[in-house]
Amino acid sequence: MAMRLARWLLGFPERRPNPYVPKVTVEFTETWTDEPPIEITEGVTIMIEYRDGAGTWSRRPVTITGLNIEIDTTYLETWCHMREDERTFRVDRIESIVDEAGEVHEDAPRYLEERLGLPPGTIILPRSRARHGRSREDAWALLRRNVRPQAILFAALARASGVMRPEEVAFALAHCVEIAEARGLLFGDDEIEKLEAYIRRERPDAVRIETAIEGMLVCTPAEIHGFLDAALDLIRADGRRAPQEVALLNRIARDLTGKPVA
Repeated sequence: MAMRLARWLLGFPERRPNPYVPKVTVEFTETWTDEPPIEITEGVTIMIEYRDGAGTWSRRPVTITGLNIEIDTTYLETWCHMREDERTFRVDRIESIVDEAGEVHEDAPRYLEERLGLPPGTIILPRSRARHGRSREDAWALLRRNVRPQAILFAALARASGVMRPEEVAFALAHCVEIAEARGLLFGDDEIEKLEAYIRRERPDAVRIETAIEGMLVCTPAEIHGFLDAALDLIRADGRRAPQEVALLNRIARDLTGKPVA
């Protein structure tokens, strides 16, 4: 029952016959001295958060059907349940993966290697990233990873009343940037713009809120109290405190500190 609820909340489709044989084959275009396991007996269904070459972001439930490893990059072959068709995704453009239990995995290559039973380092990323060090994409991924729980909870609070207002986004963005700066992260205007867009598009469900709260539990007491102070400012930003916002904030505060704040 819990798994069915998690699948419904995350938007995973119910299992039903798909127009492919549920057997995954990992195809290699290079010669390998140590041949990794290449067959998986059952398709793996996950949710991917993906940004394509044009910068368009999407969230898609997919079932893995293959892994195509080329000279300088790796492609994930899938059955896309949103498009009801076969789709191929570059692994380095997968921003995160949500598994069927609702757990978020920021390191897509590592998760796929572990889930598919492949040796570490099997998945190849573009050489330009390895050669030139941290890219803009890496800087954004690092920023997002560090503020993701706070950003999700801020978005949930802003949407609790039914409408996310610009002033609420501004409070959320300012605090997330504060967190990143306190942790010594380096980023520029591009990353801040991406972070603002990320907060605006978030529509957290119950599972994502719970996962974000769990992510906050590793923060220091000072970071938790700073977040709760900022959250109070956020729900007051439009000059009123909606009952739904207060209820959600108190629930978050109880989970983090044992007592309400609003």
